[in-house]
Amino acid sequence: MLMGMWNSTGRRWTILGLCIGTLSIASAVPAVEPEAVSNSPFGVVCPWPGMDQAGVKWCRVGAGATAFCNWPDIQPSPDAWDWSRSDNELKNMLDPLGVSVLPILGYTPKWASRAPEDAAATAYPPQDLATFARFVHACVSRYKHRVRVWEIWNEPNIGFLNGSAADYAQMIKTAAVAAKRADPECRIAIGCAGVDIDYLQRLYEFGCGPFFDVMSVHPYQWGTQLNDGWMRERLEGCRALLDRHGDADKEIWITEQGWSLAEGVDAQQQANLLVQAMVTSLSVRERFKVEKYFWFCVKDWGSPGFGLLDVDGKPKPAFHAYRALTAELSQAHYCGTCEVPEGVRAHVFTQGDKPVVVLWNPAATGTIAVEMTASAGPLSLCGVNDEVHQLQPAQGKVTIEATHAPAFVRGMAMADLNVAAAPKRPAVPAVRRTPMSHDVWVSIIPPATTSRPFIALGGGAELPLNIHNDSSAPAQGRLQLELRYREQTLAEDELAFATASGKTQLVVWRPTLSAQNAMAGELAILHVRGMVGQTPLAPIDVPLRLASGRIIEFAANSWPEHQYLFKTDRSCTADGVRFGSEFGYRFDLGNAKSGQLRMNVGANGANAWSLLLSTDDRQYALECSGKSWPGWQTVALDKYLAAAGAGPAILYVKIQGIDCQVREVILQTDQHAGTTDR
Repeated sequence: MLMGMWNSTGRRWTILGLCIGTLSIASAVPAVEPEAVSNSPFGVVCPWPGMDQAGVKWCRVGAGATAFCNWPDIQPSPDAWDWSRSDNELKNMLDPLGVSVLPILGYTPKWASRAPEDAAATAYPPQDLATFARFVHACVSRYKHRVRVWEIWNEPNIGFLNGSAADYAQMIKTAAVAAKRADPECRIAIGCAGVDIDYLQRLYEFGCGPFFDVMSVHPYQWGTQLNDGWMRERLEGCRALLDRHGDADKEIWITEQGWSLAEGVDAQQQANLLVQAMVTSLSVRERFKVEKYFWFCVKDWGSPGFGLLDVDGKPKPAFHAYRALTAELSQAHYCGTCEVPEGVRAHVFTQGDKPVVVLWNPAATGTIAVEMTASAGPLSLCGVNDEVHQLQPAQGKVTIEATHAPAFVRGMAMADLNVAAAPKRPAVPAVRRTPMSHDVWVSIIPPATTSRPFIALGGGAELPLNIHNDSSAPAQGRLQLELRYREQTLAEDELAFATASGKTQLVVWRPTLSAQNAMAGELAILHVRGMVGQTPLAPIDVPLRLASGRIIEFAANSWPEHQYLFKTDRSCTADGVRFGSEFGYRFDLGNAKSGQLRMNVGANGANAWSLLLSTDDRQYALECSGKSWPGWQTVALDKYLAAAGAGPAILYVKIQGIDCQVREVILQTDQHAGTTDR
């Protein structure tokens, strides 16, 4: 959510930049250089003087929201380098705060952009990845004494990267090689908006596993009630993804989460939600390796918003809540939950050998009476607004009114609490990895029209692959390719390559595939292995769609989707989902003779939805409808294509309903003889 994001109401929030001025809270300059890597989990997005007083130990910076490592500032032209603003932020803001730093490497200067004339030029990937490599290497070389973890881009699965998952995968690999050449001990973080498991899985499919060390996620929610079950479920899914790919040692970092005062919560509810969400994160820190939590963000910009501080830099209730939480739990160990009335949350930590119970009612209004044993004497109850109360037991019991505002309860003996121990992380077998080349790597890039590579059955099949040589010497080697469908090998081959240092070589694979129409539309797995000299290349196992013609495939709210949207005035987005009362797509089907549309469509809360098709955007035919959550629907397109004959055909797809949703679209067409269209 840095440098502007469309939220659930369609409003756009923008951080205009870092302004340093007179504030109501001050920060002391440390006598020694801050730690490059703090063990503390507590972070915030963007710096501001005095935030260290809240116990903040980490700060996420850059990507235009702040000047540190902001590429357009640092390299305004190919041969010009200006570190003054970045150095100034480190010296005059970050170092005095004493925080560890997580910089975001991005966005692209206009001169380096794939689309330099576009109004959103900085959101596009670099035209030449070598320019990104030089920038990353320069940043890491300059700041490696102070920074050890580097995040590649911000929220690439939504509008902050005008590129596909395949594009982002290339940028990850490029940046990782360049960064680790400058500092072999540094770590690379990659991520997404939300907790987009499908997008992260796609990055693995494009071969990113060996090139990153930390998974960054943003589990935003809206409304006044934290859905902590959903939050744990999404983090568990992320953990399972990492473990499934042999990355049990890698950490998950929550690098953004927050609630805005412009999104239906008041200042006190925002403070309450901050503590609830951070405690939920701490409750799975060990189990899911959720190591860091960064609140978004430090300050309101222009109007009431997500900040710990208001537009004038004065502390909001969220600031005091953050300070209360870090004071109570900065060195705490999570134990589990204790027995309380249904609906109440009661998380038990130990600080030293003394228990601390964090207690709240998730409902935004109302109280629930919680009786607790207090055999050791009076209890101390600390609220999120710095208030402290003493509770005197009667016959060894006290009653606490649990409200939306969490309370930190001290003074009990552990024997007073009926604690259900936190589930332990199951043992995950260690993966023994063969040493492999990172400087020479392979990429597979889908056509610009789709997010997933596809390959034609029958004659004329071809698949382009790029060999990237980021080493300092020429590289020679061979690729081994095997395309498998279920248990069947459809094709295999071996291709030689030889590429100069710093260059990329295009290799085109042209397998001979039989025209088995029964497989059309199915997924096969392309296994790419290889050697450069005597060293294995990083492997790729990427699903390819088997096509009898042309395929368009994309997830909702992805960059490939945007080229097909034609009606979005009443829709909005989340990670991997487009939702609203009406929106639609426009597809140029070329000279297709037959086709099929598959959509994962429905409605939130099983509300009413309809899927309508047209060839002219005037007369629409209802193809399917229902009252259901999203699920796969299939529509044959032959009757729409028949009207076009052998000429070009246009298809309009409109979704209408009550909070209807689209998650994924797959459109497959067969072309008339003598025509091709990738």
